[in-house]
Amino acid sequence: MNEFVAEDLNVSTQSTTPLVTSQDSVELFRDDFNVNNIGTKGSRLWNARVGARSGSGQTSYNLASNLVVSGNVLNILFRKGGEPTDPTAFTAGGVISKDKFGYGYYETKVKLYTGSYGFHQSFWMSNPIQDINGFEFDSRLTGYSYLYPSCYNNLLLDPIYQDGEYFTFNYANNPKIPMSGGLGSGNNYKDPTNNSSTPWHVFGYDWTPTGIKMYLNNNYYGQINFTGSQGTNFSTLFSPSQVWLTGVPFKFYPLTDIVTPHDSARMQVGYFAYTAKKYKGYNILGDSSFGLVKPTTNATTNLSSCWSKSAIGTNYDITTGNNNYVIIDGNNKFLEQRSSVDYKANVSQTLSYICNGVYELRAKIRCSTHSIANGFQFIVLDSANNVLASRVIMYPQPNWINISIPNINVTQNKVTILIRSVGKANEWAQVDDISFVSVN
Repeated sequence: MNEFVAEDLNVSTQSTTPLVTSQDSVELFRDDFNVNNIGTKGSRLWNARVGARSGSGQTSYNLASNLVVSGNVLNILFRKGGEPTDPTAFTAGGVISKDKFGYGYYETKVKLYTGSYGFHQSFWMSNPIQDINGFEFDSRLTGYSYLYPSCYNNLLLDPIYQDGEYFTFNYANNPKIPMSGGLGSGNNYKDPTNNSSTPWHVFGYDWTPTGIKMYLNNNYYGQINFTGSQGTNFSTLFSPSQVWLTGVPFKFYPLTDIVTPHDSARMQVGYFAYTAKKYKGYNILGDSSFGLVKPTTNATTNLSSCWSKSAIGTNYDITTGNNNYVIIDGNNKFLEQRSSVDYKANVSQTLSYICNGVYELRAKIRCSTHSIANGFQFIVLDSANNVLASRVIMYPQPNWINISIPNINVTQNKVTILIRSVGKANEWAQVDDISFVSVN
């Protein structure tokens, strides 16, 4: 495995977060890559991106062995070889944050590799609902050797919103910034001996409830508005997402083969930092209406990717016979918990790296009689799964009503929202439009 010595990073190692004057903000996550925080054990911060990637008739691989933390830098190696089952394949890799992040300012310092064709490098966020691209860069891609924020995509294929199409959002402006120092000539450009790379650059973006502002070296250079090409506002399609820092060998043009890169070819990352921001009155729960589910033939079994059926704490274990459903009724979607036998059902969502303060949980509900004590309740847990607040629904509610849990004091920058229904056969509970909002 290659090892790299520390370099002069040229750009300050301190983050360049834009000043915030109207909202609370606090840096809650930072990795300067002074130690290896990649792995599955203990309190590691990142998972390695692994697995095959195919395109244009070529397969490459993401390997954990291509991630080298050395000299306060994360090196993502671009190589030919290293995959045991396909030793002639090109390989690279990346890191994916274990936790998810919501509204706030995201920043990373990166040195991009530009020396040879076929290395796609990016800083982005993703979950099954949406992508946010901080930047994408293709090394020596003919005609496109530029840094550019590509798009903000909603990945939900759902005719309820836009005829099953991907959503590509508009930019206030969209400059292309030359980064490679040179372009290829046509589709047959090859230069495996070029070991060039860009200087260190600081990339950032500020994700707010109304749009995303992009920054390069602390200078504003673009904005994504949450208005689709047909004028529809998709800001309600919010969900906390994982951060990805990745380099992928990719054959962009069928006529142009990836060439063997120089021995020291790599994308380098100096740090990643996240500053949380508080926006009073805006929901920070993902998929608050349980509508962001890709419809299938058996759609009633699909639970939104934002919500988990995992057990939460020793007092909230899910036992055999639990059932959680998302009911799709025409254009309406909501959470339903019921079973033809006695059941216990938990649905939860954890919000990490949020600003401390006073919050309120709000929801629409309706339910049958629950003959078991505390049979239908909403619970807010702290980072140790201790109860911060709860609300028990005491009486049957055949029609939709609004409920709330006010004055929830968050002090540990993390909460879990738990919806729990414990019922006898054919008892049921339904939830819609659930939100968690700052009130101070």
